[in-house]
Amino acid sequence: KNGRGDIINQVTPPIAYFQWPLRVGDRWEQRGVYHVINNSSERYDQEFRVLGYEKVRTPAGEFDAFKLSRKVTTGTAYEEYWYAPAARNIVKFTRSTSSEEIETTLAEYELK
Repeated sequence: KNGRGDIINQVTPPIAYFQWPLRVGDRWEQRGVYHVINNSSERYDQEFRVLGYEKVRTPAGEFDAFKLSRKVTTGTAYEEYWYAPAARNIVKFTRSTSSEEIETTLAEYELK
């Protein structure tokens, strides 16, 4: 959605970043369609893998986390993300494409 609340793109089906329970070595694939507000659409295929379980440091602290990857096989996008059960969230994320490199980490959190 944009700042006015209008939908600007939509993925069908929603991206399945997780398949519970997470286990090192698991992998799954997903196919879908990415719809953009200008009425264009693009099919995508992607592959997910649980690569390992490791410690990751963030500004919010150190976490034991599952390291996962997402590769869009119909394009150039490759992502890695670390899910920490203690934080119940992704605590680190990297994305690489032919035109950009992004890294984000958890700065702070509070469980309720």
